[in-house]
Amino acid sequence: MLKVDQEWLDRVEERYPGIRGSIDYYERLDLPPCPACGSDDTAAVSAGVIGRSIHVCAATTKIRLLPNMVPHDYYCWACELYFGGPGPGDDPATGDESLLIDPRTATDDDLEAMVRGIHRQAEKDERIARRSTARGKGGTKEGAR
Repeated sequence: MLKVDQEWLDRVEERYPGIRGSIDYYERLDLPPCPACGSDDTAAVSAGVIGRSIHVCAATTKIRLLPNMVPHDYYCWACELYFGGPGPGDDPATGDESLLIDPRTATDDDLEAMVRGIHRQAEKDERIARRSTARGKGGTKEGAR
């Protein structure tokens, strides 16, 4: 859900051209409900805390930022648990093996799954950034206005 007004978006767009496209991407995500509590108040998880990411996170509840690792694909704002991926067998519908992996007690397989998740997230973030940049340079009708 969008948490900011048009004036805020205008100010941030000046500083980070194309950020509206990134915010719009997260706003349009069809996220699964939490398997633990059933809440629809969930977010996609992303790694990295830089100015642009922080502003996207400030604008929408559909993204959860972590400083340097993505333990799973989704986060539930209601019960504060991570769920879904990246480990094999994770199933957002049933909750099997879907709760937060604690790095202090994680196995090597758990940590390897987290690293794979971080790489997947980096690739996804790179695609979003490329689309946002293309929009800002007139790559779409919106950017040409």
